[in-house]
Amino acid sequence: MSLNSQVTITWAGTAYGGASASKQIDGAYVMDRAYDHMRLTFNVILVGATAAARQTLAEALEVNFSKRDEDLTVNVGGTSFTFTAGTDYHNPTSSCTKTGQSMTDRGASVAYTCVVEANMPSTNPGTGLVSLEPTVDYEVGRRALATLAGVYTRLSPALSASDNYLDVGGADAEATTFLDSLGTPPTSSMELVDEQYTYDRLDNICQWTRQWQEILFNQVQGTLDSTKIRDHRVTFTETTQHPGDGKEGITRLRRVVGTYDCALDVRVATDVKATFESDVLPHIKAHFTSTFSPSEWCVEDHRHSYDETAKRMSVSIQFLFVPSDSGSQIIEIRQNSSYKELRTLDETPVHGGGEFEKYIDVGWASVERVTQRVVTAVGDMEPVRRLGRTPPPGLIRPLKFRGKEQPNYKVPDTGWVVVNNISQVEDMWIGNPNENQIKTSILTETMVERFYEKPGGTTR
Repeated sequence: MSLNSQVTITWAGTAYGGASASKQIDGAYVMDRAYDHMRLTFNVILVGATAAARQTLAEALEVNFSKRDEDLTVNVGGTSFTFTAGTDYHNPTSSCTKTGQSMTDRGASVAYTCVVEANMPSTNPGTGLVSLEPTVDYEVGRRALATLAGVYTRLSPALSASDNYLDVGGADAEATTFLDSLGTPPTSSMELVDEQYTYDRLDNICQWTRQWQEILFNQVQGTLDSTKIRDHRVTFTETTQHPGDGKEGITRLRRVVGTYDCALDVRVATDVKATFESDVLPHIKAHFTSTFSPSEWCVEDHRHSYDETAKRMSVSIQFLFVPSDSGSQIIEIRQNSSYKELRTLDETPVHGGGEFEKYIDVGWASVERVTQRVVTAVGDMEPVRRLGRTPPPGLIRPLKFRGKEQPNYKVPDTGWVVVNNISQVEDMWIGNPNENQIKTSILTETMVERFYEKPGGTTR
């Protein structure tokens, strides 16, 4: 018996229900519809004159409800509403399930539950935006990480979902509105560090994600967010050495290692080396000098790595500098003193006794004091003279004698007298010869003094 229905559902060009005796709709259809999707469910009873005819109808239905991207029409009592694929809905798919009802599975008839579901187009006719999900994450130091995710749909056959995303009034406008809404941090300090978008095979649905990271340190000198630089990392490590010196209060040269790692925005710049030389290197030097305030400095070591395949750079620069508060030009000193003593004896042998038997009288003795030092200083030094007329003073004070410096370098009647002096200076320039250099002088001295006593009339 035919079940005449007021409902006719047409999928992929095949109509079900209505006055059809072989493809009857059983009961009411169910429509589930939301802003982003729809789902139509209805029951079909297939009736054939024979079991073979019924099987033919079933196979045709199963083929029909395995199709996708087809149009759908629902007619109720003469009033129709149509879903056209790519316009009224997107990516429609269909399926069917044999219900296995005992009342309908009787040789010439069989029942199926059929389903058509699809994504709905955006209700925003201007942009095609369906959904938008913002996320703000603060790291332990309250550095902001902002993420914006959304979905665009096709608006017309000529305006795909990805077109809507890439349109100037699309995701870019949504991103600007989102970042402006944060207030703190300001939009100018947020850098786009990741962007992804995917769309289906027909470009009807486009899902996308963008992520921004707060910039806390200038990417180039005087500019927080450079159009060339992306995802930069800057670190400065200061090292001081105190191995010990021959005098207290000596401040040695200090070292600072500055590292800079970043990617280039290949839509803006592609020459990694040129960007380093024009933007990154001056920035590192300027930050070093403003932070550590050296009185003199140089670049002791350069290490530059350019990844041309990923357009990234990794830079390490080691600075050597004199602290502005060092208070002295001397940066290293080693000094020592030693005595050299020699005594002579007058020996009178005794004949007839043992071979070691002698009379011994004190002869003459000599005592020498040897003082040595090696001094490294920033700037110029001159060798120091210590014999003859008083020489011009060097840039560092001469070696001190016991008690005080010998006035006018006269030879005393009693005491220590300089008998030998070697003083030499070696100049050394440290640093990259194409940049700042620090001049140092190495003074090496050896002074020998001999001790004398004025005869007092005593006989030996």
